[in-house]
Amino acid sequence: APRLLERNLFRRSLSSHGGSVRSRTRARICLTGGLVLSGTLFGLNHAKCASGSKSSDGEGGFSLASGWMYGVAASTAAAGAIYLYLREGAASEKHLQRWDNAWDVKNPTRAGFHMKDVNPRLEKYLPLLLDDGISALHFPKRVFFPLCGKAVDMPFLASLGHKVVGCDGIRQAADEFIAENGATVAASERRAGLEVLNLALPSKDGNATSMRFVVGDFFRMTPSTAGSFECLFDRGALVAVDPALRTKYVETLRGLMERNARMLLVATEHDPMRHKTTAKLGPPFNLTEEEVRALFSPHFTVQLLERENMFDKEPHWKQRGSTYFFEAVYLITKRT
Repeated sequence: APRLLERNLFRRSLSSHGGSVRSRTRARICLTGGLVLSGTLFGLNHAKCASGSKSSDGEGGFSLASGWMYGVAASTAAAGAIYLYLREGAASEKHLQRWDNAWDVKNPTRAGFHMKDVNPRLEKYLPLLLDDGISALHFPKRVFFPLCGKAVDMPFLASLGHKVVGCDGIRQAADEFIAENGATVAASERRAGLEVLNLALPSKDGNATSMRFVVGDFFRMTPSTAGSFECLFDRGALVAVDPALRTKYVETLRGLMERNARMLLVATEHDPMRHKTTAKLGPPFNLTEEEVRALFSPHFTVQLLERENMFDKEPHWKQRGSTYFFEAVYLITKRT
């Protein structure tokens, strides 16, 4: 029932309020108010009709009180049906709100984490990521980018023939990705509260390539959303989520990965970013090798590929108050 209400009511309400986190909240308020009003009117109408009905033996049918109770029960059932959906949506929007602000066009430091060129570590370790021990490296693989933003790595891999899917909770990220890559939306649909965009991308040789962009809460993704994957690239995703959600993040990834699927993870190691009297932990949050192994080891093998000191190469970390900053790259392979 919550999914049916979501598809038929929330989608219509959202279409008139826009796609940001704040807009989705307003749409949910409109949906809730509409259902409460509808339930109340239904109760009044049923009570009125019931009070005037007659049974076959000439006696009065439902009493007015019975009509009221029937109507209230129906209204309560409708409210209960959307309760779980609204609670789930509120939880999703709570951890998406910060990123909604980060992509706000009025924010002078918006999307400062975005890289304009293909990530050099992806290029360096791409053969390891694509090597499944069975097929040739150029054989098309299903590749997933969690919390992708508008990463240029996605059209790069799509241009090589791989089947790419990215997911981000902020619609602005999808809109900018589409505009900056000259993409067109070939089709779109909603699946379990997520918007799945099928994109056509222009290529250098004039032949269009394609990929999918999922807009919505990553934690709601399952294989039924956009399939399962053989390869994943995580640069700035795991280190961006609240550390309290890391286990949930890994479990969500595990559910999307095929057996023996491989992931390149770029993690950050740093001390608190101190500014005047405050100390900010992230994002990106500190993620040590010990923590990576603890998160993934039960169901994955973890191999450290490199650790590089970025403190002198990227002086903004010093400006943000850190005294050291490393990036570590891991190859993580799913066992079970």
